[in-house]
Amino acid sequence: MTLFNKEKNIALLKNNVGFLLNFFHLGFIQASNALLQIILFPIIIRIVGLQQFGYVIVANSFAVLMGTIVNYGTSQSGIKDMALHKDEHDTKSSIFFAILYSRSILFIVSLIVLIIMYAIGVGNFSFFLFALPIIVAEIINPLFFFIGIEKLFVFNVANLISKIFSIALIIFFVHSAAQADLVNFFMGIPSLFFYIILILFAAKKYHIHFRYPHLSNLKKLLKENFSLVFNSVSVHLQQSFFLFTLSYAGNPLVLGAYSLCDKLIGACRLVISSFATSVFPRAVNMFKKKPQTWYQNKTKLNMLLTIAFLIVGLILFLMPELIIPIISGQRNELSESYLRIIALTPLFISLNALSVIELLIKNAFSVILKISFIILILSVLVSILFVWLNIPKFFAFYPFIIETSCLIIYLYFIKKLRLNN
Repeated sequence: MTLFNKEKNIALLKNNVGFLLNFFHLGFIQASNALLQIILFPIIIRIVGLQQFGYVIVANSFAVLMGTIVNYGTSQSGIKDMALHKDEHDTKSSIFFAILYSRSILFIVSLIVLIIMYAIGVGNFSFFLFALPIIVAEIINPLFFFIGIEKLFVFNVANLISKIFSIALIIFFVHSAAQADLVNFFMGIPSLFFYIILILFAAKKYHIHFRYPHLSNLKKLLKENFSLVFNSVSVHLQQSFFLFTLSYAGNPLVLGAYSLCDKLIGACRLVISSFATSVFPRAVNMFKKKPQTWYQNKTKLNMLLTIAFLIVGLILFLMPELIIPIISGQRNELSESYLRIIALTPLFISLNALSVIELLIKNAFSVILKISFIILILSVLVSILFVWLNIPKFFAFYPFIIETSCLIIYLYFIKKLRLNN
């Protein structure tokens, strides 16, 4: 019996080696991103001050939002398509270039938005303009490809080097609050450079040949991914709409304090995202063969996430006086108060991650669209309410309310979908 169990465990390990390596590399990517952000925040705050730091984060969130539109859900659908066709060179090449072309077309939307912002005289416009490289980098971001074929080592290395370059550029070229608008520029340029190198590497190593996508394929991609991009935009706005509102209606120091805690939650979100993304390719195939196996695995993974982020929440709640000075370089009572309030928010985010995957593998795009619309409306209404009440010490309840609501909404629709099926 012991020998049988040993052989069974070895076979299980071999069968899951792709997933384990994928998760390790994605985990390392997101963990390194989160760690380098935590290293970078004190540097930025010391150079430009907490007030300008808030504007840097607002512009960064804007760039990520525009990047989400440019991406158009291809970071999700692309992974699925690559996972299903990773051994078919022609199909793989067609998918790859269809995604790049669609992203290039959608980049025009970002340029139009920037022109409109300039025309109406949006304040601190230079912060948004210099964040443009972050948006451009998203056009050629090949992460979907490397996740789909479960070959992430090279991307992992390139990502780490690009982040180190970003830190070095900011240290050497940003010396005062007057240069704060250059921070996002130096965060985007290294990513853009290394993504170009990665695409050239993928073309040679994995036989990606140039394919001019048919107009019908582009139309199909734009139609099928509409619910995905709407969901991604909604998810981003539920995090950043309140931040955008504060940048125009709030005190700059309050904006800085909230931005600091928002980025801490963002670091947790990166780790959760890496976990969910690494699960996704395996979940697609698992659900295709036997749906019940996926349901059982989802329950186990949710238990793991619950334990992990209960511990994280406990640390955030008990030690804000230690965490905030380490990150910002100074004590800030408002930031410490915010951190206690949002301590359990990462737990709710983690429990939502696998729910999104279940809807994706079931191709329940209409359900995703409904959920996204509800969450977007809720985010706007709660943001307006908080700014109207204008009680800064309660502002950190915003992400707590939104993420809790998301958890309830997703569980309701998933239960309804299972009953209907």
